[in-house]
Amino acid sequence: DDLFQVYESLIDLFPLVSGNSAAASGEFRSLGDWIGNGVGNGKFLGSSMESSLIHSLSEGLDTDPSSRSTQRTLLAALPSLSFFINRVRENSATVADIRRIFYLCRDQLKIMRSSFADLDPGRLADDEKLRLHGAGLLRSKWWGAEHSYFSGKGKVRCGHFFDGPVTERCVEFAEYDSNIYCLSNLLASRTGNGEFHIELFKDAIPGGVLAVAMADMPLESHSEIVNIIEGSQSNHTIPKQDFALWKLIEESMMRGHENFNTDSLSDSPVHGCQRFENGTYLWFAWPNVLNAQAGADAETGNPLQ
Repeated sequence: DDLFQVYESLIDLFPLVSGNSAAASGEFRSLGDWIGNGVGNGKFLGSSMESSLIHSLSEGLDTDPSSRSTQRTLLAALPSLSFFINRVRENSATVADIRRIFYLCRDQLKIMRSSFADLDPGRLADDEKLRLHGAGLLRSKWWGAEHSYFSGKGKVRCGHFFDGPVTERCVEFAEYDSNIYCLSNLLASRTGNGEFHIELFKDAIPGGVLAVAMADMPLESHSEIVNIIEGSQSNHTIPKQDFALWKLIEESMMRGHENFNTDSLSDSPVHGCQRFENGTYLWFAWPNVLNAQAGADAETGNPLQ
């Protein structure tokens, strides 16, 4: 019920931040009224959402498919979306923040539909249609963006983005998006200079698209990342949900690369972490879209669909 209320709230929010909305033109009154009257605030920033996350991270439950879907819903785009909505509530938002809310809201809706098949079957059926999604869609929403993960935030600088398709369907792109958010969340709370970088390379590994997120960070923070990837929870200062972020990526790799199993993933080049000089690099690889022409970008219609 809590998750359905989140979804319904975001459906209501979306037209208030779309390109032809008053907020997109700098008039925030209607958006502020919607947030301030509790319609949005109470439904996806309330204690019920916190309890849902705590439940999904409970010992013995966090490997359950429904718990994983709940974690993906609550940990991917939602923390940053909540951060920018709070800016509107505090009367400190800018037009750039509204644009960020637009992208985050759109992504969050699709991530939720792809995580729970019975949440919105009609729109999910449209998400499952063949529709190429290109790297340009990722570049347009991440270029120069600000991103937040609970208490940490960082400015995003995009590097190389190849020109071509990344996924074949909206439902697949939603999972790809959530993986990018998981990488960004791990870095945003630990970056040493307030920035992190995202790049996409085609054929950097055979038959795959390589997504790389990098941030300069202290060695102590890098060690936390290593502990997260290795699943070592002896350091009790690391939030439990950060371990869930990497597990979500790992399980996504098993879906994306169906010929792998859990044992082979640990020795494969499809995801990982590296330290170079003062930088920590997190990455994952997604299988190439076969027999597709370069430069394909979808999402030209109703972003809710």
